[in-house]
Amino acid sequence: MEFLELIKTGKNSWWRYLVDIVVIFLFFVAGFLSTLILGLLNIINLPNISFDFEELVLRGVGPFGYFLPMTMAYAVIISGVFFCVRFLHKRHPFSLITSKPYFSWKVVFISFALYLFFSLLETGYYIWENPHLYKINEVGIAKIVNFTISFFMFFSLQVFLEELIHRGYLLQLGWLLFRNKYLAILVSALIFMWGHNAKDIYTALYFMADGVILGIIVLLTNGLEIPLGVHFAHNFWTIFVIYYTHIPEEYNAGLLINTVSTTRSADLLDIFFVALKVLLIYIIIIKTVKDRNDSKNADKLVVQEPPNTARSG
Repeated sequence: MEFLELIKTGKNSWWRYLVDIVVIFLFFVAGFLSTLILGLLNIINLPNISFDFEELVLRGVGPFGYFLPMTMAYAVIISGVFFCVRFLHKRHPFSLITSKPYFSWKVVFISFALYLFFSLLETGYYIWENPHLYKINEVGIAKIVNFTISFFMFFSLQVFLEELIHRGYLLQLGWLLFRNKYLAILVSALIFMWGHNAKDIYTALYFMADGVILGIIVLLTNGLEIPLGVHFAHNFWTIFVIYYTHIPEEYNAGLLINTVSTTRSADLLDIFFVALKVLLIYIIIIKTVKDRNDSKNADKLVVQEPPNTARSG
């Protein structure tokens, strides 16, 4: 079964999607309320450590304190999405992730590594073209270690939630509504663009192009493995390699500083490079990684189709 058609294995009455909105919103609120438990640290009165209720930031522990509250919130929101799919739509939650009988971590890791490699080539091109726009950033070892822990806690959940929503839930729902896979990709990409608050036309096009490219990859591979690897690598690159001066310093541990990032926006060349990188990753993976259905050689994340399929009630 193709990835988009997995939505037919559950119940899809319109009222269920209205309830989805309410339930996911409640989980969203609960996720942010769950961060308030960190306020207990204010009562314990640890030296130099406190929780800022207005900014939802844990003060006194470096970058870890900026990411921990959001990590807690994202974990709760993800559980809300899974709750809706499992109990409202009566289908397996992992039907939002893959239509294959297993989830391939190998593809995720290969996509991650390849995207970083191609990004290195891309950045090398920019530095070769305009070396005066970049300089070395002085980053202490302690900050890199702190950022590494924070990154894998926070961004793994952030990336997973975004892909789960945009390339999983919304892409499948778009196909159910429009019965056209390309229109479903376009709508999902538009929502992805809107969620990133683009401030100019080229940046908006950049995010929309990202959504379209990753949506097409989902259709080609029937799973979220490549989008997850690519998205995670992109965030890793922008945190640990390029430090953009328009982003608060506490959110960055980049080794290079882009000294004009406050005025530079995304352009068509950026879109071209993203499309080229993802295309090359797809080609390399389909040539080197074989889909195997035997459970011995695959990761044990099985999507079992409910016995009563294609229900709409």
